[in-house]
Amino acid sequence: MKKIDEEIQLLLKEYDGDLRQALAENTRLDYLYAISEQRELLLEWYDFDPEEEILQIGADYGAMTGLYRNAVRSVTVLDQEEKALKTVQLRYPDAGNITCVKASLAEFREKMAGEGRKYKYVIIAGTPKGAWEEQIPQARELLKENGMLIVA
Repeated sequence: MKKIDEEIQLLLKEYDGDLRQALAENTRLDYLYAISEQRELLLEWYDFDPEEEILQIGADYGAMTGLYRNAVRSVTVLDQEEKALKTVQLRYPDAGNITCVKASLAEFREKMAGEGRKYKYVIIAGTPKGAWEEQIPQARELLKENGMLIVA
Protein backbone atom coordinates (compact mmCIF):
# COMPACT_ATOMS: atom_id res chain seq x y z
CA MET A 1 0.00 0.00 0.00
CA LYS A 2 1.22 3.48 -0.88
CA LYS A 3 2.17 5.65 2.11
CA ILE A 4 -0.26 8.54 2.52
CA ASP A 5 1.08 10.29 5.62
CA GLU A 6 0.85 13.76 4.10
CA GLU A 7 -2.80 13.21 3.13
CA ILE A 8 -3.63 11.87 6.60
CA GLN A 9 -1.89 14.84 8.20
CA LEU A 10 -4.01 17.21 6.10
CA LEU A 11 -7.17 15.37 7.17
CA LEU A 12 -6.18 15.54 10.84
CA LYS A 13 -5.61 19.28 10.54
CA GLU A 14 -8.73 19.94 8.45
CA TYR A 15 -11.02 18.03 10.81
CA ASP A 16 -9.18 19.10 13.97
CA GLY A 17 -8.62 15.45 14.91
CA ASP A 18 -12.29 14.45 14.48
CA LEU A 19 -11.65 11.08 12.82
CA ARG A 20 -15.30 10.10 12.61
CA GLN A 21 -16.19 13.22 10.65
CA ALA A 22 -13.12 12.84 8.45
CA LEU A 23 -14.16 9.29 7.57
CA ALA A 24 -17.81 10.24 7.07
CA GLU A 25 -16.81 12.81 4.46
CA ASN A 26 -13.90 10.88 2.91
CA THR A 27 -14.79 7.34 1.93
CA ARG A 28 -11.50 6.16 0.47
CA LEU A 29 -10.53 2.72 1.76
CA ASP A 30 -6.93 3.76 2.40
CA TYR A 31 -8.21 6.54 4.68
CA LEU A 32 -10.37 4.00 6.52
CA TYR A 33 -7.34 1.75 6.95
CA ALA A 34 -5.16 4.60 8.17
CA ILE A 35 -7.42 6.34 10.68
CA SER A 36 -10.27 4.07 11.71
CA GLU A 37 -10.36 3.45 15.44
CA GLN A 38 -11.61 -0.05 14.63
CA ARG A 39 -8.01 -1.04 13.96
CA GLU A 40 -7.52 -1.01 17.73
CA LEU A 41 -9.74 -4.09 17.95
CA LEU A 42 -6.72 -6.11 16.87
CA LEU A 43 -5.33 -5.96 20.43
CA GLU A 44 -7.98 -4.26 22.57
CA TRP A 45 -8.66 -7.60 24.25
CA TYR A 46 -5.08 -7.94 25.54
CA ASP A 47 -4.59 -7.26 29.25
CA PHE A 48 -1.59 -4.89 29.29
CA ASP A 49 -0.05 -4.02 32.66
CA PRO A 50 -0.83 -0.30 33.13
CA GLU A 51 2.47 0.28 34.96
CA GLU A 52 4.58 -0.91 32.04
CA GLU A 53 5.87 0.53 28.76
CA ILE A 54 5.34 -0.43 25.13
CA LEU A 55 7.74 -0.14 22.23
CA GLN A 56 5.66 0.18 19.06
CA ILE A 57 7.79 -0.66 16.04
CA GLY A 58 6.40 1.20 13.05
CA ALA A 59 4.12 4.24 13.42
CA ASP A 60 1.46 2.94 11.01
CA TYR A 61 -0.51 6.24 11.04
CA GLY A 62 -0.93 5.92 14.81
CA ALA A 63 -3.73 3.42 14.24
CA MET A 64 -2.79 1.35 17.30
CA THR A 65 -1.04 4.04 19.32
CA GLY A 66 -4.30 5.29 20.87
CA LEU A 67 -5.00 1.88 22.33
CA TYR A 68 -1.50 1.57 23.71
CA ARG A 69 -1.39 5.05 25.27
CA ASN A 70 -4.57 4.31 27.19
CA ALA A 71 -3.38 0.86 28.29
CA VAL A 72 0.11 1.52 29.68
CA ARG A 73 2.24 4.15 31.38
CA SER A 74 4.13 5.13 28.23
CA VAL A 75 4.54 4.29 24.56
CA THR A 76 7.64 4.72 22.44
CA VAL A 77 6.81 4.84 18.73
CA LEU A 78 9.78 3.89 16.59
CA ASP A 79 9.87 4.63 12.88
CA GLN A 80 12.51 5.54 10.31
CA GLU A 81 10.30 8.12 8.60
CA GLU A 82 9.75 11.59 10.03
CA LYS A 83 6.43 11.87 8.15
CA ALA A 84 5.09 8.78 9.89
CA LEU A 85 6.05 10.12 13.32
CA LYS A 86 4.51 13.51 12.53
CA THR A 87 1.23 11.75 11.75
CA VAL A 88 1.26 10.17 15.21
CA GLN A 89 2.03 13.53 16.82
CA LEU A 90 -0.83 15.22 14.96
CA ARG A 91 -3.20 12.41 15.83
CA TYR A 92 -2.41 12.56 19.56
CA PRO A 93 -1.25 16.15 20.16
CA ASP A 94 -1.90 16.19 23.92
CA ALA A 95 -0.64 12.72 24.77
CA GLY A 96 2.14 13.20 27.25
CA ASN A 97 2.91 9.50 27.42
CA ILE A 98 3.85 9.04 23.74
CA THR A 99 7.46 9.48 22.64
CA CYS A 100 8.33 9.36 18.94
CA VAL A 101 11.80 8.19 17.93
CA LYS A 102 13.20 8.42 14.41
CA ALA A 103 15.58 5.49 13.95
CA SER A 104 15.81 2.03 12.48
CA LEU A 105 15.18 -0.90 14.79
CA ALA A 106 18.86 -1.84 14.61
CA GLU A 107 19.96 1.70 15.56
CA PHE A 108 17.44 1.89 18.38
CA ARG A 109 18.37 -1.54 19.73
CA GLU A 110 22.03 -0.56 19.81
CA LYS A 111 21.25 2.69 21.65
CA MET A 112 18.99 0.94 24.18
CA ALA A 113 21.60 -1.76 24.79
CA GLY A 114 24.05 0.99 25.74
CA GLU A 115 21.50 2.46 28.16
CA GLY A 116 20.36 -0.92 29.48
CA ARG A 117 16.75 -0.04 28.62
CA LYS A 118 14.18 -2.75 27.89
CA TYR A 119 10.41 -2.94 27.46
CA LYS A 120 7.71 -5.19 28.87
CA TYR A 121 5.92 -5.15 25.50
CA VAL A 122 7.42 -4.84 22.03
CA ILE A 123 4.81 -4.76 19.29
CA ILE A 124 5.06 -5.02 15.51
CA ALA A 125 1.59 -4.63 14.01
CA GLY A 126 1.64 -4.31 10.25
CA THR A 127 4.44 -4.71 7.77
CA PRO A 128 7.88 -4.12 9.26
CA LYS A 129 10.54 -2.12 7.48
CA GLY A 130 12.99 -4.87 6.69
CA ALA A 131 12.95 -8.64 6.69
CA TRP A 132 11.04 -10.47 9.42
CA GLU A 133 14.09 -12.68 9.92
CA GLU A 134 16.06 -9.62 11.03
CA GLN A 135 13.30 -7.68 12.81
CA ILE A 136 12.06 -10.35 15.20
CA PRO A 137 15.45 -11.21 16.81
CA GLN A 138 16.25 -7.49 17.13
CA ALA A 139 12.86 -6.81 18.72
CA ARG A 140 13.32 -9.69 21.17
CA GLU A 141 16.56 -8.13 22.40
CA LEU A 142 14.55 -5.12 23.60
CA LEU A 143 12.32 -7.21 25.87
CA LYS A 144 12.54 -7.32 29.64
CA GLU A 145 12.78 -10.73 31.23
CA ASN A 146 9.28 -12.25 30.90
CA GLY A 147 8.42 -9.54 28.37
CA MET A 148 5.99 -10.11 25.51
CA LEU A 149 6.75 -9.75 21.80
CA ILE A 150 3.52 -9.28 19.88
CA VAL A 151 3.63 -9.59 16.10
CA ALA A 152 0.44 -9.09 14.13
